[in-house]
Amino acid sequence: LLAIAVFCTLAILINGLLTRRRAVIWPALGTAAFTLLASHALADFSLSIPAVQLAALALVALGVGQAFAPAESPHPQRTTALIASLAAAPIMLASAVLAWGYSPYLSPAVNIALHPTLVAPPATLIEARDNLLQASQRLPWLPQPQLHLTQVNFALAGLNATKAGKITLQAQAALHLQQALALNPGNGQAWLWLAQVEITRNNSTQAQQALINSLLTSPAEPTLAIQRILLLLQLYPQANADDQALMAQQVTQLWTYNRWRLAAIVKPWPELRQTMGQILVQKSNTLPEKLQTNLPREWQALTRTPLPSLGN
Repeated sequence: LLAIAVFCTLAILINGLLTRRRAVIWPALGTAAFTLLASHALADFSLSIPAVQLAALALVALGVGQAFAPAESPHPQRTTALIASLAAAPIMLASAVLAWGYSPYLSPAVNIALHPTLVAPPATLIEARDNLLQASQRLPWLPQPQLHLTQVNFALAGLNATKAGKITLQAQAALHLQQALALNPGNGQAWLWLAQVEITRNNSTQAQQALINSLLTSPAEPTLAIQRILLLLQLYPQANADDQALMAQQVTQLWTYNRWRLAAIVKPWPELRQTMGQILVQKSNTLPEKLQTNLPREWQALTRTPLPSLGN
């Protein structure tokens, strides 16, 4: 709407200036002001009082314009005006295409889903996803619809990943995450979600690859590191040497900076606790000297179990 208003107004103004008809210019300005301000009113969902006031202002502008007598040019430039109007036609057409492509953004569901402080319910997210998918198909060369579609897909995948007990939700979560990560592969949280969904679907190979991508994209984010530690320890035994080295590095970093939280997380899981202890023993030379010395004692104090050896 904004683009159409601007370019239509420019075309009318060019025609009015070249033909020296002031009665054309004033209504054009009034129409432009009405369209521009009405667009903002539509965007803010306040349609009643502002719309009536803007309509009144537009009518006043039209009346003022009609009060002026036309001032004919002594040398009419109708050919030049026609050329200017024809030159504005492609711009107006492009503006109409943009407005048609962006029309799904006027959906209330999209506004709620993209609002930074509102939590959208699943039905709203699904409606917003459909609208943004329509916008991205209409305007495939613009990045904004793709980025917003990625954001909504992340939100949908997060909701479905937390309810991964149903096969349908697992498949939907995996699909949404794959679509979003294809557009934005640098999201470590999304890779972790995908790994969690794939492990619930018994796809351990895909889960391991997604977990490694999460480690590579967000290696030093402390909250994310805590969230993926259980899955990391679960997948560690079957990983290859390179992936095990990356996983072990994450474990030693967590033990160095947040070992109390780490021990509390793995304490209810004997097998995972055993795996983590073996990693710490194997990679103890990468720990600070003080932590190397105190590793058995701190492990005993934090987990209430003896530190496992490499052979156990």
